[in-house]
Amino acid sequence: IPGGRYWHPHYFRGKTDAVVEWNGKIWLFEHKTEARTGDTYFIRFLLDFQPTGYIYGIHKSLGIRPAGFVLNIIKKPNAAFKGDPLTVIGFEREVYIRSDADLQRFESELSSVADDFEEAFFNPRKVYMNTKSCTNWGRKCEFHDICMSHGEYNEDQFAQRAEWDYVELEYYKILGLPEPPKPGLVQIT
Repeated sequence: IPGGRYWHPHYFRGKTDAVVEWNGKIWLFEHKTEARTGDTYFIRFLLDFQPTGYIYGIHKSLGIRPAGFVLNIIKKPNAAFKGDPLTVIGFEREVYIRSDADLQRFESELSSVADDFEEAFFNPRKVYMNTKSCTNWGRKCEFHDICMSHGEYNEDQFAQRAEWDYVELEYYKILGLPEPPKPGLVQIT
């Protein structure tokens, strides 16, 4: 990053639930399952990064500009429910508009976050925790133990990886590079 330049272009990738036409406009259609909704739940989507990013990606990759997104909530039972966990309690739906300014802010913020990640490779003081991700996807983050030890780690926390991660292989495809041989890399376990 000498001279303020970054080494790699930034790529954004996601997978939408659906893109639909409704009332003469194109919309992103998002499905979520949730036990608790209400005003506070729906307010968070006014600024939510994920659907804004999907709309941005649809616009940039397909040249189609969705007006916003339709959030379709499938209400599920809460933890105290003693019946069939696949029971559907009801449905709720809310519509959110995204302006051009919203998409510009998304692009700027995503670029800043990606720049921060890239700079962190060269400046360890630039690394910060995202505690919301400590237990995402029903598992403990691979870097949790390092965060718990304030960034101190030892070689026992590393294991030899036998295969490339699918995300790493996708980078090679995006860049038009041949797939590398089996890794002799280390991965935090």
